[in-house]
Amino acid sequence: MPEKTALDRFARCCAEAEDGVALSQCGLAFYATYGINLVSYHGDDSEATAVQFDRDMSVTDEQRWTSQILDRAQLGASPIENLARRRIVPFFWSEVEELTRLTKAEQAYLHRILTLHPNDGLAIQVHGPQGAAAVVCLGFEAGAPKLSKADIFTLQSAAQTAHLRYSIMMEDVGLRDANLSPREIEVLEWIAAGKSNNVIAEILGISRHTVDTNVRRIFSKLEVNDRTTAAIRGLGSGILRKPKKDHL
Repeated sequence: MPEKTALDRFARCCAEAEDGVALSQCGLAFYATYGINLVSYHGDDSEATAVQFDRDMSVTDEQRWTSQILDRAQLGASPIENLARRRIVPFFWSEVEELTRLTKAEQAYLHRILTLHPNDGLAIQVHGPQGAAAVVCLGFEAGAPKLSKADIFTLQSAAQTAHLRYSIMMEDVGLRDANLSPREIEVLEWIAAGKSNNVIAEILGISRHTVDTNVRRIFSKLEVNDRTTAAIRGLGSGILRKPKKDHL
């Protein structure tokens, strides 16, 4: 039997992943070997998952990632997002102005992205069953190795593999809601939006004690021990589809 390559091992990791948390761990570990410290995944409609993972560069003894749900309305104004949905071939963020005509607003958006992430990034469109498409963006850390055409195709293949596995998971969404109550789902949505228990209590007009109880139940049902993992698991199971709007 031929020796397994990194991509082979990644595909096996995805195949064995049973939820969004395990699948995201497969992807983040694989992408990090290419000097990637930002990974975002955007489904193709207003109700689809849109999440970003950032690696904490201050940690040297382990790879620590944080996650946040992205605002779909803001993504709709991104020239990177819009171009990626029209192209099969991946492209670097710095190439956008050469590949398409931008409005002044889009130019400003792109400038902000490249200022925040001066080491550039790669945008990839992926496809799944029944035309389920998504955009994967990969941001590079300082000193990341220069990518060859083969490297780019490998990253595209990995993104496609993970998206296919996620699409398969979503076919069974109805069985993956962990029996959360409507109130627990609402609390989880605000957790994913980064709100503390005190703020959630104020938003929902309930006591802090009630929120604490809901959070404990959420952790128990999702079999997690922290808020970030709860949010990721909610995304991976299809419980969460978009971030709550901050109205405070």
